Amino acid sequence: MSEREVKTSTIVDKAVGTRIRTARRELKFSQEKLAKKAGLSFQQIQKYEKGVNRVSAGRLHELAQLLYKPIIWFYEDIEIDQEITQTEVEDPNYAACLALIREMKGSDKLGLVREFLSMANASN
Repeated sequence: MSEREVKTSTIVDKAVGTRIRTARRELKFSQEKLAKKAGLSFQQIQKYEKGVNRVSAGRLHELAQLLYKPIIWFYEDIEIDQEITQTEVEDPNYAACLALIREMKGSDKLGLVREFLSMANASN
């Protein structure tokens, strides 16, 4: 993908954003409060929650800690076989991450979570 191509959000981005919003609301945090704790603007939290901006592995790790959720919680029950673009299908890192997410669904295997985060960080 060239630098000028626009990345579109996927169902995974939207689902993770929904989970961020759910966890934030469970703690009765405003977007402003979560943003301040994470060192972000509340607009960035809005973009994450709507799935407009993708959350990097490192940022998701930080948000998971602030929201008292394990990383895997953000990926549970996502229907990842939907809305996969041709670019994503051709990207071997994306395909590997999808395979790991499939394996992690319903699992509490910390090693898989670490492998997923390692792969995601390597691709950034």
